[in-house]
Amino acid sequence: MFQDPAFWVLIAFVIFCGLVWWKARGILATSLDGRLERIQAELDEVRELKQQAQEAQSTQRQRNRQAKEEVKAMEAAARQEVATQAALAEEKLARTIAARREQATQRIAQAEAAALQEIADRTVALSIAASQKILQDQMDGKVGEATIDAAIKEVAKIAKSA
Repeated sequence: MFQDPAFWVLIAFVIFCGLVWWKARGILATSLDGRLERIQAELDEVRELKQQAQEAQSTQRQRNRQAKEEVKAMEAAARQEVATQAALAEEKLARTIAARREQATQRIAQAEAAALQEIADRTVALSIAASQKILQDQMDGKVGEATIDAAIKEVAKIAKSA
């Protein structure tokens, strides 16, 4: 067995493999340690990025809540403004209606006064004409005319003072 060259080749191969293993073990360990450190650094970076993402998400949620609150406040203010404007418009409409009603009442009163004045004027005119006709029929001559003229003047004075 010790004289068999295959045995010695086997022993040399085992020793060679042992030496290679001995030298490679350090290199492999160093390589694996470096890889382990890189993986650990990447994991740390991932954890940091996750934490930053969670913080950003929390900040965004808070901003969303604040924005919703601002929207609600703006909506309430807008509703209040609309209610105020509606009340002002209603008040203005009521004032306008009252003013137009007052104008219409004044116009009606003026029209009634004008109609009554016209009726009174026509009545006086008809009365004068009727009186003149009656007196002319009853009185002849200069005395009748003078009396008629005096009566007409008197009726005209009364009509003007009324």
